Amino acid sequence: MDENYLKTLRILELEPSLSQRVLALRLNLSLGKTNSLLNSMINAGHIQAVRFRNSNNKRAYRYDITSEGLKCKLDLACRFLQVKARECEELKEEIESLKQEILENPIRTIRFTGLTECYSRK
Repeated sequence: MDENYLKTLRILELEPSLSQRVLALRLNLSLGKTNSLLNSMINAGHIQAVRFRNSNNKRAYRYDITSEGLKCKLDLACRFLQVKARECEELKEEIESLKQEILENPIRTIRFTGLTECYSRK
């Protein structure tokens, strides 16, 4: 399971009647990959596909998240948050290291396009 699995669960929790095509666009995945993802979620028991007739009187599917799917979503969210928190700490350390390199540089002032701060050595 990956980030797309979590994103899919989060989206379907809010909008269970999305078409696969719209879901694919939201996830920035191909329609085939989205279909495969949904099938794996159905097989895992995390969602159920329920047929219904939409407002255009066409057959469509609603993807309901099961209780197992909600547990999975919570577990994935916790793991994803831990990974992102670790990445955030690593970025903070890298930013501090880069600031220090700039301050130790013999050039008096360095300006970077797009940055709001200018670090200068005094």
